[in-house]
Amino acid sequence: MVIRERRPLFLPFARSSKDPASMDLVTSLGRAEGKPSPENLRQVMRDLVRRFSGSEFAELRTALSTWVAGAAEAWQIPEEELARIQTSMEEETMWERVKEMREQVHRDGVQQGLEQGLERGRAEGRRALVGRLATRKFGAQTAEQLSRVPEDIADPERLAEVADAIIDCDSDAELFARVGG
Repeated sequence: MVIRERRPLFLPFARSSKDPASMDLVTSLGRAEGKPSPENLRQVMRDLVRRFSGSEFAELRTALSTWVAGAAEAWQIPEEELARIQTSMEEETMWERVKEMREQVHRDGVQQGLEQGLERGRAEGRRALVGRLATRKFGAQTAEQLSRVPEDIADPERLAEVADAIIDCDSDAELFARVGG
């Protein structure tokens, strides 16, 4: 009887990259089958959970967990070891979800900060434009007094009313009577 070395028939997995980020699912599962030990299975599953960490891969991770259970039975891996592997997969999945949530919270915070900054910038730009209109029509002193009018001028609609008043009024007294201040 001739003993042959067990060789994969589907793909040459031994030649594949060891970098989990560059491996596809088939290559990773081939790595697991190429060396059916608890340690290797745990490492391959950890790599797969990291590789397919997004919420869009939740069903795939569930299928992988089912596959691990069947493979462990076929490879005669003890149940305690299987439980540790599955627990490790669940922990890795939880950490990946936590990481994903942190990143989402960060992105949301950055987005909110940008929006608030843009709005403040727009409001300051509008106030500067109204100040410039007042300076050109009534002089710097009137523009300075107008800048002390309460902050409701930050409201875009109110700011438009003040700009209209600057254009429509003939004197600074008439302007302040109309806008308050």
